[in-house]
Amino acid sequence: MYRGRLSVFRERNIINNNSIKNDYAILHRIQYLVGERNMNRQKYFITVIGTILISIGLHTTLKGEKQNALHHNLSVNLNKYLGTHYKHPFDYVVDKFKDHDLVIIGEYHHIQQYVCFIDQLIPRLYSEAGVRFIGCEFFASSCQKDIDKLVNGDEYDNALETQIIRESAVNAGFMWPYEEYIEVFKTVWKLNKNITEKSERFSIIFMAPDINWHNIHYGNEEEKKTAMLQFMEADKLYADPIIKEFDNNHHKGLVWCGATHAVTRLKGNPKRGPEIRCGGYLYKQYRDKVFHIELHGFWYYRGRDESYALNGLLDKVLNEHNKPIGFDLIGSPFATLELPTDFIWAVNNPSAKFRDYCDGYIWLLPLEKFEGNHIMNIDKIVPDDEAFHKVIRNAHSKSAQELNLSRDEFIALWRKQADEFEHFQLSFMPFLLDHDKNIP
Repeated sequence: MYRGRLSVFRERNIINNNSIKNDYAILHRIQYLVGERNMNRQKYFITVIGTILISIGLHTTLKGEKQNALHHNLSVNLNKYLGTHYKHPFDYVVDKFKDHDLVIIGEYHHIQQYVCFIDQLIPRLYSEAGVRFIGCEFFASSCQKDIDKLVNGDEYDNALETQIIRESAVNAGFMWPYEEYIEVFKTVWKLNKNITEKSERFSIIFMAPDINWHNIHYGNEEEKKTAMLQFMEADKLYADPIIKEFDNNHHKGLVWCGATHAVTRLKGNPKRGPEIRCGGYLYKQYRDKVFHIELHGFWYYRGRDESYALNGLLDKVLNEHNKPIGFDLIGSPFATLELPTDFIWAVNNPSAKFRDYCDGYIWLLPLEKFEGNHIMNIDKIVPDDEAFHKVIRNAHSKSAQELNLSRDEFIALWRKQADEFEHFQLSFMPFLLDHDKNIP
């Protein structure tokens, strides 16, 4: 009975944790709730309860003030560290190759500025760091011969570019028709035009495996099982082309993939995908030759929408610093910051610290200044019904087929997405982009 009344007190804001109420005022409110009758009999009990509640309020207030003070001091120390260890992100990534052969950069997808950063980084990586390839998560590894042909051609072949986007969508189950990502193809082609020695040319290594999503959704029991096993080892299959390229040619490489695939040392949730991610396989294979950098973005939390990194502390500090920076976590005051317990990479890694999540971090600009990617003309990618049905048949979500879209409706949806990206309203088209929500 009394437990229920305590909850009523909280619901009616009798106890405000931000201030200490006068005990007589609290008793007056309690008296109002329980009634005048029997007040004498209950007076002692209520006095005790009121005193306890006041003590709780005092304790919570002092605790909150202490936390605020600690938070402020931490913020000051973090900012001081950034001020004395400043390095521009371009210089930061180039320098990492002095001591490492593979640098993984984990991105939050569809951020125009981050893709442009990677694109502009490539010539410097080639000339200053000896990097000879970039691993690219966003296209099917089965299209490797086509991308090799494209970036080494005498002329840039726009028709082949379109074919790569379409065939990759058919094989991997997702389409990636974003202009800024495709601009990387052209940057590498331009770079290679001035390199006569073929063995020294720059390569783009596609990483995404072919997955039979049609069988996952509509196959018989055996077909579904085989395809799901393929999906569950997808991150190993992401890593395989990088391992093959590195072992065969011994060239340094940048591995560019989504933030969740980049993690090297933490275990993922096996209920939501592979326990070891692409970065984990590369780290297992090459250990200290690998360095993992995360690009700043929203973090994903269990049971709530994506939100600010370290519950806002990181944004506060980096926004106050307010200039592009890359920095190591080891040896910094950032290293020992505990990951929030509901952060997806802390759920299976109790007491994990920021340094366990990644080795380095890059901030370019505040989140509110992010811009979405531009989307290509989808008519070119699915020029007719035959091409459209090939793409739709292996889309990784049932929704693509259950919606029973026509080609015109499909194109209209992408145009709507392009408009949303223009205003950066990132309500992703779930049947094309959001893998995890569509795992059966």
